[in-house]
Amino acid sequence: MDFCTVDLGLARVTALQYRAKVRRLPEAVGPEVTPESIRKSLRSVDRGHANNYIKAAKAHHDFKTGNVAEGKSAIAASLGALRLLGKGVKYNVLMAASPDEEIGGVWGIGYLMRDVRLKMDCGVVVDSMPNMVGIGACGRMTGEIKVFGKQGHAGYNYLADNPIPKLARLLVELEGFVKQREQKLSAIDAPPMSPKKKLWGRISFTVIGGGEKENVVPALAWTRFDLRLLPDEEPLEAKSEFLDYFERAKERLGMNAALTFDYEDPGFVTAASTPFVRAFSEAASAVFGQPLPIAASLGGDDGKFLSERGIPVVSYGAIADDTQFHGTDEFVHLSDLEHLRDVLVKLIG
Repeated sequence: MDFCTVDLGLARVTALQYRAKVRRLPEAVGPEVTPESIRKSLRSVDRGHANNYIKAAKAHHDFKTGNVAEGKSAIAASLGALRLLGKGVKYNVLMAASPDEEIGGVWGIGYLMRDVRLKMDCGVVVDSMPNMVGIGACGRMTGEIKVFGKQGHAGYNYLADNPIPKLARLLVELEGFVKQREQKLSAIDAPPMSPKKKLWGRISFTVIGGGEKENVVPALAWTRFDLRLLPDEEPLEAKSEFLDYFERAKERLGMNAALTFDYEDPGFVTAASTPFVRAFSEAASAVFGQPLPIAASLGGDDGKFLSERGIPVVSYGAIADDTQFHGTDEFVHLSDLEHLRDVLVKLIG
């Protein structure tokens, strides 16, 4: 983890935190990057966006960057803003580039806020969309569903009990709960261009497994899920609703299965009337010539660690809808990068 401070000994001692993340995600699925694709990527900068594929083909290893919309763009814009400002700032500034946000952030910003106990009056999480002022983020629960069978020889499958087809039927049955979650609405606005005006509940089944050898019927099949919590939703209520639906689905299908939860993050929200939210909105308005919508993120971010200490926090960044974040060929629009830098300059300068 890296962080630096700009302390000018101002009479009004105020700390402003940038939070730019560095984290590891699974390798995106896509074509192998070639020298020709590098040249195309470099040429694409002239067309207004910077591709995250920068690959040096060397004798024994390859180097490739990633996470440009969510990570590297935040660091670049934050450093660019501080460089332009120099000493012409109205805040003492702390900038933190932290790891592990994607797995909860406990040993990144969480460590700085809970264990180091950094002191600040307000914070900016540079991990959001460029067309809104973020005042919160959804929480999440993760966990696992296991379906049990009986291991045996695939050639004698009548002597075994294959849990894989059972898991498939269970997932189809749980589509009803997916739709049920989508009907749960928040009082907080969703990001611009979202399919719903307000934040809504979601659950996704994102990992699946069962069996290691083709000629062996496994004893176990499993899936892992990501359930998104609304910032103004009671986590225990969401957990109870899922458990209840699961138990009824399991009974209808007549199978031996279990549901467990292993992670919970309730999300957060900063009141739109907070003076710091108004100050940030004014800075954004000065750059864009008009106010940006105020909304909360459908994903999560590290602002929760500031919020739990009562520190007002907003989120802003360069993660546009079309930048393929968490996907293949993630990129960032240079215009969004410039706007991000300029908003930070207006805020601090």
